Amino acid sequence: MKKKKAAFIIPPLLGGRYFLQPPLGSLWTISLLSDSITAELHDLRVNESVCFHDYDYLVVCTSELDIIQNYPIDYRLLYAISFCKHLKKTCHGKLIIVGAHSSLYPERMLNATGADYVVVGEWETAVATLLNSDCSNKSRILHSGGDLFQTRSIPKYELLNYINYFGYPIDNNSDGIIRNWSIIQGSRGCPYNCFFCYNFNGRKVRYREVDDVYNDLKLQSTLGAKYVFFIDSIFGLNKPWSTALCKRLIENPINIKILAQSRAGILDDNLLALMKASGFIGIWLGVESLDNEVLRRANKNNDREKNINSLKLIHKHGLFPAAFMMQGLPGQSTESLSNDLDYLGLLGIRYNVSSLLVRPGTVFFDQLKVHDPKVDESWHNLLFYKGLSLVSETPQQISQINKKYKRKRTKTNPETNGSIVTVNINNTCIDDIVYNLVNVITPLNSRKINIITENIFSFPCCEEIIKYLGDTGVNICVYSSCRGAFNHIAVLSSLKGNVHFYDFVGNARKKDLNLLYDLDLVSPSKVESIDLLLSNSSNFFSI
Repeated sequence: MKKKKAAFIIPPLLGGRYFLQPPLGSLWTISLLSDSITAELHDLRVNESVCFHDYDYLVVCTSELDIIQNYPIDYRLLYAISFCKHLKKTCHGKLIIVGAHSSLYPERMLNATGADYVVVGEWETAVATLLNSDCSNKSRILHSGGDLFQTRSIPKYELLNYINYFGYPIDNNSDGIIRNWSIIQGSRGCPYNCFFCYNFNGRKVRYREVDDVYNDLKLQSTLGAKYVFFIDSIFGLNKPWSTALCKRLIENPINIKILAQSRAGILDDNLLALMKASGFIGIWLGVESLDNEVLRRANKNNDREKNINSLKLIHKHGLFPAAFMMQGLPGQSTESLSNDLDYLGLLGIRYNVSSLLVRPGTVFFDQLKVHDPKVDESWHNLLFYKGLSLVSETPQQISQINKKYKRKRTKTNPETNGSIVTVNINNTCIDDIVYNLVNVITPLNSRKINIITENIFSFPCCEEIIKYLGDTGVNICVYSSCRGAFNHIAVLSSLKGNVHFYDFVGNARKKDLNLLYDLDLVSPSKVESIDLLLSNSSNFFSI
């Protein structure tokens, strides 16, 4: 009997500039498949696509486990949906979509992609059961299967090339990245209910067997991983479990550097001493703010003193502390955030500032929907609330925070040349560019933006930039070397504004449109033109 073929696919652009971590959920599902199925991993964030015609099953994940809390709702989701539609149109295999988007809006994802199945909730065992039964389930909407941890399985790490995955150091303020980076999960769930957090795994915390986690780490080290990050919501919440794991690592050392994320007030002297001795090198804390009123309104159940003491305690034990900070929380001012970041700078503690973004499945979303029902009409509506929804700060003030402190500590600045800024967009920096375009335009007083595209595969980003940017009177000129590429953004033909489309010969293409813009890069008085070179975007998929 001929074996069935399954492709587990991570669409392009779903990665980030600062962390790109292995697709753990897909690897775990592959480990559960029967011998009658040949499974392949196609992480298109790091590899070129292949022809998917010959596969019986196409499993596409739109939000892998490392980004499940902060699943994409911007151009990356639009591209993933477009990618799935293309797969469904051109390939005969059963299309199965998993991730946060399918969990929250299964009907919406079915309608948008034409998929055969979507899975709600934790998908590994559900997808494995579906494929092992040759997709005999009649329902197109499936729900979580049995508890993954009870299977005692280890993800199929043998399918990875660890050199493709990276994070960045927290022991200094360098802009470098660390290769041979991986992740591991020892527990699922979080008992807390923070205002902004999407708790995909629920509030009941479940743990893998300590032996399974140890063997997981040992296998990854053997295969080439040098750094492993625990993506558990709160490492150290279960003291006996964490202690047992550390002691196992001390008794049987593994040549690997370990990082984790936790919460202020959880880690104590005894556990931190064990973590240091067992190979841990750093710990991220979800601090978010050092302002007690902001923390109260964000439902963090924490305070300034506890956060600061926990950061200092981590440092005391020879581990590197780092703080996840947030911009745009209820009651937070730019002055408050500035004071927080200045203080962390004085302590020499690395931080990462993210912007509050409303996501379905959070307390924030439920509250906002009461005041603005339109927020739930489309994924795309949510972007207009990024970092600005519940505060009185202006885009100019937000821009100044980003400029002074750097939204990400590894941010790199594009080249500048007088009054013209050229930004080379590729699949490692689109997120920052689109974010800045959407959030900073008006204070910089730009008169013209040139968008130069080299091929049709860069047009999803081009389309996304134009669709979100509205009515500002800035002249936009889109130049393309691909005459047929404009079909990809035909939606723009019905829009009004000041956008012109040209090929490189100079022929006018489409109607006009207005664009927002801001790159937070140069003096407002000097900005007359910004050139966006959409390049290095080919080979995103080949069907």
